[in-house]
Amino acid sequence: PDIYPTLNDVYASFTAFASRVSPQGIIIVNIDNPHIQAWVKTLDRPVLSYGFSPRADWQIISSHMAAEKQIFSLRYKNMVYDDLVLNLPGKYNLLNASAAFAAAHYLGFDPEKLKSGLKLFTGTKRRFELIADINHVRLYDDYAHHPLEIKAVLEAARDWLPGRRLMVVFQSHTYSRTKALLPQFVSSLAVADVILINDIFASARETETLGISGQILANLIKAKHPQVFYAPGKAATVARLKTLVRDDDVVFTIGAGNNWLWHKEIIKLLRQR
Repeated sequence: PDIYPTLNDVYASFTAFASRVSPQGIIIVNIDNPHIQAWVKTLDRPVLSYGFSPRADWQIISSHMAAEKQIFSLRYKNMVYDDLVLNLPGKYNLLNASAAFAAAHYLGFDPEKLKSGLKLFTGTKRRFELIADINHVRLYDDYAHHPLEIKAVLEAARDWLPGRRLMVVFQSHTYSRTKALLPQFVSSLAVADVILINDIFASARETETLGISGQILANLIKAKHPQVFYAPGKAATVARLKTLVRDDDVVFTIGAGNNWLWHKEIIKLLRQR
């Protein structure tokens, strides 16, 4: 919000980016997004769309989950690509996989090789990354730092690991974002069963706290959620986890700050249980 104050600023930035694409090239877009539906009408470049919507060129026509895999089908023109396997959770990852499939197909790659490659893909660092599985507790890490991202990750975790208690250690990044999106942060984080809120990780481009803090965020969530704890830094987080973690828990460190650097101490704690 400190860089793109309005939606029109976002549109302008993407339009400038799209203008760098050759007129003989292609712009691949998620047509499920209503903002993109409006934006693509302004472009003078070829567009290829993907999504769950029937209006998508590449449409996700079915999907289901089994044994920590997503199996889905894509339709493009008169072709259907069935039994595509993705080793990652969440609708957002199905969309990412569809975009990648569409891009590679456009570039002329053999669909069977694309299918094989997709099945081998296990994700990227700091995106639903499994850090450790120790003594019946899983530790994951994700870079999510916007409320919509956080909600998507936590809901994906619920689907991926049903029946397990979900704990999140969240470190917000930038005072301006935290303040501008405070109600959304509160509702997104409330998806978890247990919530630990760290101090806000300041940005080099900010010098003012804007009257916001990790303690304030924790208090606002606590008003709507029974299991919320303010854990300012590494020591407080590890100490609090020591009192809370139990068998079959799933623990996520989330944010664009530095709490992912605390994994060594958290793993040590899990091994001592």
